Amino acid sequence: MLKCGECGRFLNAVSNKGVRNYGCRRDAGGCAKVSINAPKTEEWVFDLVLWLADLPGMRDIIRADEASEASEVEALVMSNAADEAKKAEWATLFTDNEIDLATFRKNTRMLTERIDGRISQLTGLRGTSALNRLGGPVADNWSDMPSDDKRLITQIFFSDITVACAHKHGVWDWHRLDPTFRLHAMERALSSTERTARLVDLLPGETTTAGVVASLSLRCSVGQNPRS
Repeated sequence: MLKCGECGRFLNAVSNKGVRNYGCRRDAGGCAKVSINAPKTEEWVFDLVLWLADLPGMRDIIRADEASEASEVEALVMSNAADEAKKAEWATLFTDNEIDLATFRKNTRMLTERIDGRISQLTGLRGTSALNRLGGPVADNWSDMPSDDKRLITQIFFSDITVACAHKHGVWDWHRLDPTFRLHAMERALSSTERTARLVDLLPGETTTAGVVASLSLRCSVGQNPRS
């Protein structure tokens, strides 16, 4: 999910003197200009995810998104069923010698392309409910979750996280991380909460939502409770 802030490619796992990192690798087509400590970055991102998962109203946003997606899935499936029926009709007409081969192939090809396009759209939609993955309070089960489940839950909230170049070699800096919310409603919910407004007052140097989120996550990383 980490993306290079220089070339836009996703970062890969790399190792530097036994230390686990994420880096933009030249052998993977990247620019090799960005690298960041993996354990510290994961801790920062996961602390933020845990806070978001239990933020009041966040599950309502996810539920509304899933309802919209369910309607989209239904529409795509129904359209494909209609086109499959049309293909069967054209096949019958050809078998009964009511149309020639060229007409049959032309119409069948057009319908097949439409069906394949919708199948691609369906493949891109989430097959497992995000709410089901979240379950109860996420923090209660987080430590026992496998890494794949943690990644899937992280993807509920963020489409990617851009990593900027390091300003100082060997120093981990959370300012380098810029998460992109998967849904605008998530960012709006975060920026409109009273606790975020209070945080802006407490942190006058961090006036943007991204800045507040980063500052909040920094509190998590130094052991303070993000919900307090």
